[in-house]
Amino acid sequence: MTTNKILNRITCELNMLYTTNPRAHIGLHILVGNLMPSTRQQAKRVVKIGYISVLGKQDIIAIDELMSAQGFKPKFTITKCGIFARLVNQQDFFKALRMKYCF
Repeated sequence: MTTNKILNRITCELNMLYTTNPRAHIGLHILVGNLMPSTRQQAKRVVKIGYISVLGKQDIIAIDELMSAQGFKPKFTITKCGIFARLVNQQDFFKALRMKYCF
């Protein structure tokens, strides 16, 4: 589904992906897929783990902006409970991260 359709259907207003300061302990957040990288090192670790967990509305907007800027089109699905969404084309998200942070 496209970004606008997903934003209209899910009910979670929260930000499920954390944006942390580079000095914080982020290993656990990366392992469970709950980190939106803000530095090159964080982006490398997120790509290495290769997993993103459930997303809220703010996360969908952030991912859409990042992927659209790099020329990719994000695709989402709604979880069974209907509260969250998941990114279907995660590999394209990781390619967009590589392009943004040049690694």
